[in-house]
Amino acid sequence: LVVRYLSTTEYGSWTYALSAVVLLRGVATLGLNRAVTRFAPIHLERGERREFFEVLGFVLGSLTLASAALVGAFYALPEAVAAIAGVSEQQPIDLLFIVILLVPVEAIDDFLTGVCAAFTDSRTIFIRRYLLNPGLRLGVAVALVAFHLPIAFLAYGYLFAGIAGIAYYTWSVYVALRARGLIDMGLLRGWRLPTRKVLSYALPVMTADWCAILMTTSGPLLLGYFSDMSAVALFKVVVPLVTLNMVVAQTFVVLFEPAASRLNARKDLEGLNSFYWHSAVWVAVLSFPAFALTFTAAEPITVLLFGERYASAAPILSIMAL
Repeated sequence: LVVRYLSTTEYGSWTYALSAVVLLRGVATLGLNRAVTRFAPIHLERGERREFFEVLGFVLGSLTLASAALVGAFYALPEAVAAIAGVSEQQPIDLLFIVILLVPVEAIDDFLTGVCAAFTDSRTIFIRRYLLNPGLRLGVAVALVAFHLPIAFLAYGYLFAGIAGIAYYTWSVYVALRARGLIDMGLLRGWRLPTRKVLSYALPVMTADWCAILMTTSGPLLLGYFSDMSAVALFKVVVPLVTLNMVVAQTFVVLFEPAASRLNARKDLEGLNSFYWHSAVWVAVLSFPAFALTFTAAEPITVLLFGERYASAAPILSIMAL
């Protein structure tokens, strides 16, 4: 809907701004979100309630401060932002100053996803990631097209969808804490922030996360800097189809790490090995149909979904799917 409604230049501007947000979110999180899925399940398994809250408090506080500093710097130095972006059009810059607010929203959303994963609450994660968020964004897209609204509405709509997701996650986490008897104000006193423990795990992981983020954001950002927004649009229009190849793996990862941490805490190395290989086989088998479709039928799928003006993006889809 969005691709067909917006012009090629507008869609390129929109995806350029979103790519910048993904990159900046990676900078703001510093790999700390991964520490939640690593340590929170272990502390729950061992009954270490205070240590559990210490990890959550340290990670949430760090994410909030880093994201607020990043957003504040953007609004305080708009000329510097425009100079770094280096794009000739003003529209992507204007959009960036709206969607930059998604950096703290999505950082906190990732944090709450990790907390739900620590509780093995797959139902909440499924509803949030695959029903609530896509449903709200679909509603925004329908309203955009039906009422012929400007592209800024799309940016504000995505921001609203993110805030709604945080509200849903927050309530779900509160219910899970109450059900486990973890709502105890006494646990909030006498904290010792686990700075060394969390950072010693998060910093090496952060390097891998940044590599993955650069792989997905460097293309549109460099195209926007050295070419134009139409080139960004041709590249980014097929990315949703490419990511179908990674949906299964990304979904498994959310619950794999907490479950593996529990097995590690029990010193069950045989169970951990079996769990890994069973997961790997399921990921490979369930991912293959998406690859077969996006690699062999790239051109008809691209034209069917996005129209003839994006036919030249079909080879990009095949290469990226591979």
